Amino acid sequence: MNKSAKDYSESFKAKRGSAMEAVRQKNYEVGRTLSRQLLTEDPNCKAVLIVATESLWRLQRFDEAVTLSKQALAEHPRSEILSLIFFQVLMETGKISEARNEMRRLLKLRESETYRLIMTDYGWTD
Repeated sequence: MNKSAKDYSESFKAKRGSAMEAVRQKNYEVGRTLSRQLLTEDPNCKAVLIVATESLWRLQRFDEAVTLSKQALAEHPRSEILSLIFFQVLMETGKISEARNEMRRLLKLRESETYRLIMTDYGWTD
């Protein structure tokens, strides 16, 4: 069950804000460290999962990024941001078929021009 924003402690909210700011500042190691701490308190917080997966991706910790992305998408299957991070990780690690499958999975959920353009750019039209 997901917590609502009001259910988090002030300390959690402050640390989450710091983690998000670290990623905005491209300080991915700090983002990774803070998000790891936050995930012990709430392993399903979407904002923290986004920070954690993006940090792992940007730090080229691809195996960890794949594992966490799969867990995050199991909890938040309609998250476009999590899906796009997962897609990028798969592409950068040469897992083209899996990346294509992830994009198709999201396309089935979202009728989005953005995704159609991405699929067309990679020549993945049916």
